[in-house]
Amino acid sequence: MASYGVALIAYKEARYDEARKWMRPVMQTTTPPPEAMYLGLCIERKLGDRQAELSYVTQLRNRFPDSVETKAITTEACE
Repeated sequence: MASYGVALIAYKEARYDEARKWMRPVMQTTTPPPEAMYLGLCIERKLGDRQAELSYVTQLRNRFPDSVETKAITTEACE
């Protein structure tokens, strides 16, 4: 999950395109963890890609309905 760490750093530094690039290998794992899906959602939200954002929302809700990240979709603003 080294790619996740790099993506998270890029996201925190507002380098959203780079963060998106580093998330690709993470999302290609068999079942990405909910924190990775949430980061992907936040990256796409910052980039304004509503379709990709909603894809992450759907995946989180379907795969991890009771996770902290799924609950944060409506209560936090990806900060």
